[in-house]
Amino acid sequence: FDDKDIDAVSIASTNHWHALSTIWACQAGKDVYVEKPGSHNIWEGRKMVEAANKYNRIVQHGVQLRSSKALQQAVQHLRDGLIGDVYMARGLVFRWRPDIGNKGFEPVPEGLDYELWQGPAPRRPYQDNLIHYNWHWFWHWGTGEILNNGTHFIDLCRWGLEVDYPTQVSSSGGRYAYDDDWETPDTQITTFDFGDNKTIAWEGRSCNGQPIEGISASASFHGEEGSLVILGNGYATFDN
Repeated sequence: FDDKDIDAVSIASTNHWHALSTIWACQAGKDVYVEKPGSHNIWEGRKMVEAANKYNRIVQHGVQLRSSKALQQAVQHLRDGLIGDVYMARGLVFRWRPDIGNKGFEPVPEGLDYELWQGPAPRRPYQDNLIHYNWHWFWHWGTGEILNNGTHFIDLCRWGLEVDYPTQVSSSGGRYAYDDDWETPDTQITTFDFGDNKTIAWEGRSCNGQPIEGISASASFHGEEGSLVILGNGYATFDN
């Protein structure tokens, strides 16, 4: 942040560091690419937007799919009415992840600056199944699969449906597959209802990767005259 020769920073740290790193970068006059999810919670996200506006910085949120030329074309097809009036989008992430065990609290290992790693988060004792990746599944630092990989496809659904904020959200799920330290759901179904008769459904399975019609992480759109399915960095269309 202090180096005047650096124009922009890319933030790919743990979720609980995203907001403060982004705000510090904006204050230092840097543009920012910050990985998903933009922040650990809504309040932090609002402060990031305020900082970007206050310091006149470019801040890009790393949902990534909007940068794909093929997916831009797919969304344009939706805009042009290829499948008629689009009323529903579906996102899904099915990715098998193993049992993380029940570790309990342990001494911080040599070579790890746990104080720095915790950063702006309230302090908690160290446990061995937290770093480097499994912090995603603890509410204190992470946000679960829905905001880990689900973010990409929920954003894609919102983009394709041309919706902003939902009027109603319903979510259910839990930690079903294993009895371990994992806190966030490994199985979750969430629906987002919007005005103008539009809805998004998202399903996550973290301990069962069986795909649906060959798709394990993607989105689809459903309209009066057919469907458009995102297939990696491409898409396919189907009539009714």
